[in-house]
Amino acid sequence: MRKNVRRIVEERERLWQVLDELGIQACPSSTNFLLVRAEVPDAVTRLRDVGVLVADVSNQLPPGFFRVSIGTPEENDAYLARYLELRRTHD
Repeated sequence: MRKNVRRIVEERERLWQVLDELGIQACPSSTNFLLVRAEVPDAVTRLRDVGVLVADVSNQLPPGFFRVSIGTPEENDAYLARYLELRRTHD
């Protein structure tokens, strides 16, 4: 179990760092997810449309936030790739 927790913590920190370097606002976290401020309108729907499951938290926070769970490095890289593609096509 400790090995799995360590993997999640390391992956969460890696994902947060990458988002920060890309200028994407994500709240630091001690949980197994990150709260991200979307720069793309309808990001939750658009990510879901391409197979990336994120949690819509618009009923709890101001518009523009979603929650992304920490997965494997491959899953997190897939999320990043899809989100960056949305961002590129939005600009």
